[in-house]
Amino acid sequence: WQTAARQVWQAVGAAEDGDVVLVTNGTYNLSAPISISKGITLRSVSGPLVTAFNGQHSTRCVDLNHANACVEGFCITNGYNSQWTIGGGGVHCERGLLVNCILIGNAAWFNGGGVSSGQQCEMRDCAIVNNLAMGNVYMGGGGGLFSTGAVTVRNCLLSGNSASGRG
Repeated sequence: WQTAARQVWQAVGAAEDGDVVLVTNGTYNLSAPISISKGITLRSVSGPLVTAFNGQHSTRCVDLNHANACVEGFCITNGYNSQWTIGGGGVHCERGLLVNCILIGNAAWFNGGGVSSGQQCEMRDCAIVNNLAMGNVYMGGGGGLFSTGAVTVRNCLLSGNSASGRG
């Protein structure tokens, strides 16, 4: 750990396809999304009850855009996205895999308070709870999850999410 990166985004930036980036316990307050566009695995050491990404109500927490990318074992909370074009308060998953994550208390002005999914995203063993998609009756869809492409959801809990528009 003595030579480990001190910021998650630095470790992700230095990683190459096939690498596993391990993140130790703690809450990581974000000022910008952690963007993963390589075939890497970003994994917490001890799971989502003790390792969190906090968007501080000002930024989306994670952008995932690679078929072989994986985010595993994080609490993703207080993410916020005000963009009209791409949703996702907690996570925007264009392509990739979310495993054993808790998405709670995230919000998006448009679609997907917890997660928005594009081309091909898979979620396994996740809890998507108390997220919000805002807007008006014509937009603001998918309080927990909004998808415009192929999304696979396995053994996940969606509960207490809300949307001002659709679903």
